[in-house]
Amino acid sequence: MTLVAGTRLGSYEILAPIGSGGMGDVYRARDSKLDRDVALKLLPEALWQDSERRSRLEREARLLAALNHPAIAAIYGLEEHEGVRFLVLELIPGETLAQKFARGPLEWKEALSLFHQIAEALEAAHQKGIIHRDLKPDNVKLTPEGRIKVLDFGLAKDVSEKPPGEALSHSPTRIRGTETGVIMGTAAYMSPEQARGIAVDSRTDVWAFGCCLYEALTGRKAFTGETASDILARILEREPDWEKLPAGTPASVRAFLRRCLQKDPSRRLRDMWDVRVEIEEALAEPSPKPSVSPARISRHALAAAALLGALMTGMVFWSFRRPSSSGEFLTRFAIELPAGERLRIISGPASMPGPMAFSPDGRKLAYVATDGVSSRLYLRHLDRLEASAVPGTEDALDPFFSPDSEWLGFTANGRLHKLSLTSGERTTLFPQTTSRPSGTSWGDAGGILFSSEALERLPAVGGTPLEVLRKEGVFYRFPHFLPGGEEALLTVATGEGSHIGVLSLASGELKMLEGLGEATTAAYVATGHVVYGSRGRLMAAPFDLEKRKVLGNPVPVADDVYTIPGGCTFFSVSRSGALAYVPRGTLDPTLVLVDRAGRSAPSGFAQPFVQHPRFSPLGRLLAIDVGFGPADIWTFDLARGTRTRLTTDGENQRSTWSPDETRIAFGSGSRIVWRAADGSGGTTVVAERESIPFVDSWSPDGSLLAFEETNPATGWDIWVVPVEGDHKPSPFLATSFNETDGTFSPDGRFMAYTSDESGRFEVYVRAYPGPGGKVTVSTEGGSEARWSLVGTELFYRRGYQVLSVPVSTRPTFTAGKPRVLFEGDYSLAPTGHAHYDVSPDGKTFAMVETIAKTRIDVVLNWGEELKRLAPASRR
Repeated sequence: MTLVAGTRLGSYEILAPIGSGGMGDVYRARDSKLDRDVALKLLPEALWQDSERRSRLEREARLLAALNHPAIAAIYGLEEHEGVRFLVLELIPGETLAQKFARGPLEWKEALSLFHQIAEALEAAHQKGIIHRDLKPDNVKLTPEGRIKVLDFGLAKDVSEKPPGEALSHSPTRIRGTETGVIMGTAAYMSPEQARGIAVDSRTDVWAFGCCLYEALTGRKAFTGETASDILARILEREPDWEKLPAGTPASVRAFLRRCLQKDPSRRLRDMWDVRVEIEEALAEPSPKPSVSPARISRHALAAAALLGALMTGMVFWSFRRPSSSGEFLTRFAIELPAGERLRIISGPASMPGPMAFSPDGRKLAYVATDGVSSRLYLRHLDRLEASAVPGTEDALDPFFSPDSEWLGFTANGRLHKLSLTSGERTTLFPQTTSRPSGTSWGDAGGILFSSEALERLPAVGGTPLEVLRKEGVFYRFPHFLPGGEEALLTVATGEGSHIGVLSLASGELKMLEGLGEATTAAYVATGHVVYGSRGRLMAAPFDLEKRKVLGNPVPVADDVYTIPGGCTFFSVSRSGALAYVPRGTLDPTLVLVDRAGRSAPSGFAQPFVQHPRFSPLGRLLAIDVGFGPADIWTFDLARGTRTRLTTDGENQRSTWSPDETRIAFGSGSRIVWRAADGSGGTTVVAERESIPFVDSWSPDGSLLAFEETNPATGWDIWVVPVEGDHKPSPFLATSFNETDGTFSPDGRFMAYTSDESGRFEVYVRAYPGPGGKVTVSTEGGSEARWSLVGTELFYRRGYQVLSVPVSTRPTFTAGKPRVLFEGDYSLAPTGHAHYDVSPDGKTFAMVETIAKTRIDVVLNWGEELKRLAPASRR
């Protein structure tokens, strides 16, 4: 069917046609829900009526939606509206490579630079078991910024037969043979095995890649003919015309291209990793002398040259991989999380550990991922293509392994657990650790070190922990046991910075390491190195394990590792030297203002590392935490763009306004305090607590503050405390479940809060001070409830979505059906604490914006590289 501009398919408005293909017509459309332009590909009715093809398409769409790579065009959905089925795709600006090639051949370096991006995309897909099977210049776009986008991954293989009279350059991707069954692919780019209709693997993409590169270099196809049958015959029987390659093409590129186009798959480059490495080596070579045309040399000389070229290519290839003394190769690859998932990186505090851990034997990698609603641990065995979710690890943080790599430990809801990777047995080691885990390590001697407000040691079988280190104003973070299990590396953080020390558990002595400077998150590698983070770089230095002494000058070994300023560097190493890290490429959390339709604008508050914004009752001002974890409180005048710093000691968090807008209450260490909103006078102490309190809201009559804190027996509880008078706190909700974010309704008769009593966090409302039952407000998970000032609307978050619920508080509380207002990559905070706010009129949202992390870079057999980069030179 043909659609005209203005036609609506659900939330999509057709803007203009883009083109047609075997899969159907493609249109540019506007997504009114997310306010973005997309491409809609209408699917042929015949395809949808075929149950087998429909099921295969649906499976492919789900699989392809998991591809998350900057050089692969994204699939947003497979939808239906009034009988019309269509794919929702990322809209890619620019021209196809076919359009670019039509203007003439490319210079070899330009071609290789573009094709390097294609190789990266195919490599990422192959790692997930996805073969393109229809790679061709028409299926690759070049954006105006010069970035490659590969289109139609896996889907174009199921298109209809070629209409009569269609040009050969667009010959069908589905060709029916008379005896060999169904042949998938475009004729000019089919591999020999694909042309024969037999089973294919990733090497068929290597062949198509070679055909496309040949076309880029020569301006003509590698195999041509008047009909599809003619083309297939040439593919099976003939070689490309190698004389058409430009004279300036380096010998290594010629040899590389020949290896891509070997008719025998066993002689072809085996995968896109090999292809990418070959390109990198070719681009790194000095500019070559013009090569001699093959037509000008004898057959024997040509054979000799080809053999020499192949030998030279092989030597370069092996040299690049740099085998270690044990014969193992340095290997790099990326683990890309499926679409919709991201690493669970808590926006604050700085003491939060990284989201992943390598097993000591270097064979397994555990990481925490979230879909925005729930999170859990995933385990990737490095000899497998996919990671698998670990049952029983919901809401996990801080993964760590046992020394034998057979147990996986983690923190969930403040409790420390271990889980057998063999039997699945789960054991709670300690029923309450901390709301702020700051790293955990399991030593050879059977002990577990974990850091919270203090450094504590726990038997690996569980029991009562022993406090190891505690000092006012000093934080002992990210412990890492040294071999033997009686000593550990520590990050020692004070107000003056963080440094690395070695703790002897036998004597209690803490020796600071000299020569490392500002440092955090240290680990030991069996090559005799200490590896650590410093200002966004991964550093290494030779280390004498016996003398606990740095032996040489530190050197950078990776420049793009994500680090929270003043806190954790997100990497992990195995004992043998395998490395995993989260690449930087992220923005610091910044404050933005978002309207109800999801349109974002800068707030004007330029201070970085913001948390927990709070609108004043009149909506003129914002109170903001600035810093990770314990922070300072600032106010910001939205109209005038001026800012005022209320605190300077860096020990404060989670503010709330008094109803008359004259005071701000917040947590300060273990105290609840308030001070004048204009910064005048000092702070007034409301309550002293044994654990860290988080202030949630101020009652409308100004008499009470609601706050939350943790209890070893009951987890997170909600309390209230009088602002004046006896200041005696009393519990509002203190059950065996976690209750957080107690927020008074505008009339003071109800309190909204978050609880995990159902097995996941949901938003509830109950009468204040009681008695009475509760009303479940959210559906399918929710947290971070905020009231509109008039009390007719309640807002909450479900992962990265912000939802609105119509409510009434008269004569009793009632709630309507939630609806999604908008969705975006805005920071999530731990344990349901509200990390955003709504203006009093309910029209503007103060959100904390970051870029989600969805990739882990892995380097195997890194030990020899580490010794080369950081050789020992005794002081």
